[in-house]
Amino acid sequence: MLSAIPDVWGVITAETLNQEIADGEDLILIDVRTSPEVEEKGLIEGAISIPLQDLITRKADWPTNKDAKIVVCCGSGHRSTIGMTILWTYGYGYVCSLKDGFGGWVGAGYPVVDYAMAN
Repeated sequence: MLSAIPDVWGVITAETLNQEIADGEDLILIDVRTSPEVEEKGLIEGAISIPLQDLITRKADWPTNKDAKIVVCCGSGHRSTIGMTILWTYGYGYVCSLKDGFGGWVGAGYPVVDYAMAN
């Protein structure tokens, strides 16, 4: 039954995300890495930092529009998949996980901002 699900279902590549950001696509980016990770390595510009362990308790920081396009990222893609699934469970319809996470974003040469500058 699950074999019909496309390989890229629920996933967005760094290249596609970068293009959507450049095109001014209306999306919300949630970074679920820990605060020390974000402080050390920075953020994708415009990302909201909500550590995975705080995701449910910080539900007030989630988008109010459940039809909003949301991209969740973490260090490598594992925690963002968990975050994506949590958001789906709460009724958000268009949520995806950044393939290869923040590491893949940086590895592809895309820009990051210092955490202090993002806040």
